[in-house]
This record gives sequence, C-alpha cells and structure tokens, in this order.
Amino acid sequence: MPKTQGAWIGLAAIVCLVLAVLGWFLLISPRVDEEASIREQETTLIGENDALQQRVAALKADFDQIDSYRSELAATQVKLPTQPEIEDMFDEIDLIASNNGIVIDEMTADAATSLAEMPGFATTPAPAAAPAEGDSAEPTDAETTEAAAEPVETAAPPVWTPDGVDSLVLFPVHVSFTAGIDQTRGFLNGLQTGSSRYYLASNPVVTTVDPTQMVEGQGNLEVTVTVYAYVYTDVLAEAAVDPLEGVVPVDPSERDPFGVVVAP
Repeated sequence: MPKTQGAWIGLAAIVCLVLAVLGWFLLISPRVDEEASIREQETTLIGENDALQQRVAALKADFDQIDSYRSELAATQVKLPTQPEIEDMFDEIDLIASNNGIVIDEMTADAATSLAEMPGFATTPAPAAAPAEGDSAEPTDAETTEAAAEPVETAAPPVWTPDGVDSLVLFPVHVSFTAGIDQTRGFLNGLQTGSSRYYLASNPVVTTVDPTQMVEGQGNLEVTVTVYAYVYTDVLAEAAVDPLEGVVPVDPSERDPFGVVVAP
C-alpha cells in the first residue's frame, strides 16, 4: 500500500471521528438533554396532577358532608350570636339559677367591650427587624461611649393582634345571689355546659353570711360573679344603637325578677 493511500485513510478516520464528536455535541446531546427535561417535567406534572386529584377527592368528601357542616355552623351561630339579645340572656341566666335552687338578688348589664381591649389579652410582639446589609452588627468603641453618655428611651415593642378579634364582643352581666356551695357550683357549671350560648363566669366574690342573719333555704354564701356573654359582631364599631339603651334599673320586687325592665 502506498504511503499516500495510508495517509488518506488516516485523515479520513480523523475526519469521521471529528464529525462523530460534532454530531454528538450539536445534534444528539441536545436532544438527549431535551428528552431528559421533558421526562422531568412529565414527572412533575404527574405529581401535581396526583396532588390535585387528592384535593378534588377531599373537596368532594367535604361537599358530601356539607349538610353536617351547615348544621354545625347553625349550632355555632346559636352559641355565638351576632346580636346581644340582652333580654334572652337575662332569661337564660335566671333559668339556670332557678334550676339550681337559686333566687337572683340582682342582675345588671354593663357596657360591651371588645375582646382586644380586655385586660390581659395575649398579644405577640412583632419580630425585630434584621440589620441592613453592610451595617455593622457590633457598635464601635466611639459609638458605645456616646450611647452610654446619652439616656436611651426604651419604646414599647409593637404588638400583633389576630384578625377578627375586634368583632368579638363581650357583654358583662353582674349577678348577685345567696346560696350554698353546691348550688353555686351547679350554677357556674350550668353556665359553662348547660346554656344555649357561650358564657364565661369570671371575677367571683364570695363572702360568708353571718349565721345570725341567715335565711332558711338560701345558703350561707353571698356570691357576686361577672358573667360574660360573647357576641361576634361589629356592634361597637357601628354603634348606631346602644344595645343597653332603654334598660333601666327598677325595684326587683316590681314585675321583673331580674331587676331590669325595658323602658317604653
């Protein structure tokens, strides 16, 4: 074989190799990468589709129970009404007391208060802002000396209040009666578990009756308790009509056993 023919064969082999490499990088490799990307997208879409199917199935199951949810909502609306219904509240508190053998001496309603304004309402301090990028986290010696020389006023941290709390209103009702310990416990338990709406009995004041002044059948404890009735509404913000307007104190012996009457 002539030398020139061998050189041509070697050159042709090199050219074929170069073309194969170029073909791989320019034609085959991009298609392989594209196919891998398509398969990855397909896997992602399949996962998302499965998640959507699970959500649809959960929503369908919830929809099948919509009547039950509506019943629960209706029951909750009875427990947490959107109107104060002062007279009904007085009637129910008196009924619970009567069921436990208690005759209420006095029952008066006070001004409504938003839950957010109640003393001791839990709030969460807002998170502190992080220092800006580039600012030094540690003060220099000069800054430390200057800060020590000047008095620093500590501002109260900002607080976070949950949404909707302003619409949760409490109507305090002050109830006074004379009863025994078992009767008192039954009355307080009835407010928590045997009422048609949510009540919170708070701030009880109990004193012992002088044995020489005890009335037979009334018990030996004089009790004053504040009963809070919850209302979920914006009555405080609207304030078009005061729900306690028209309620005036009267002699408990006159017509109304609760000590109040609605003025005409």
